[in-house]
Amino acid sequence: MGKKEQNKKVIKKQNISNDNEVTKLIKMVVIVTVLFLAFYLITVLVTNKDKTKKEEKPVEIQYDTVLIGNILQQPNDVYYVLVEDMDDDSLGIYEAYLEVYSKVDKASRVYFSILNHPLNISFKDSTSKTDITDISQLKLKGTTLLKIEKGKITKAYEDKEEMKKFLYVLAEIKEEKKEEK
Repeated sequence: MGKKEQNKKVIKKQNISNDNEVTKLIKMVVIVTVLFLAFYLITVLVTNKDKTKKEEKPVEIQYDTVLIGNILQQPNDVYYVLVEDMDDDSLGIYEAYLEVYSKVDKASRVYFSILNHPLNISFKDSTSKTDITDISQLKLKGTTLLKIEKGKITKAYEDKEEMKKFLYVLAEIKEEKKEEK
């Protein structure tokens, strides 16, 4: 009888180990499924938040900003171009005067160009040259206000004080016209 009891014990141990294997397999499948569902839910939540946060803004075309290479090709007969050096502390003053001036009924058009822009950097130099026949000859050392008539630069203001005085006069024109109305 001793051998039969030993065989039964061995058989019972094998059944228990098979039960443990099946239990481990079921646990692994459940864990993998839970992890998959968790990642799926996180992904859905994140992508839905992005969709709700994005508000479509209409594309705005900048008609007042031009490249320096195109400043002589604008459709107006007489206009101003403020070429801005972003390191200039007085830019806010210049822009404020030009904004006031642009509200005058018969004001000339005002365009802006950024001298530090990568496509304009070839026009930056240590000395300015504004008396030109071809736009590729134009050189500017800093913020400059250009008056352009019929595709030619007729006046260039580079000195800060001179430019402020000129822009102040332009801005006063608006104030005088307001008083007349």
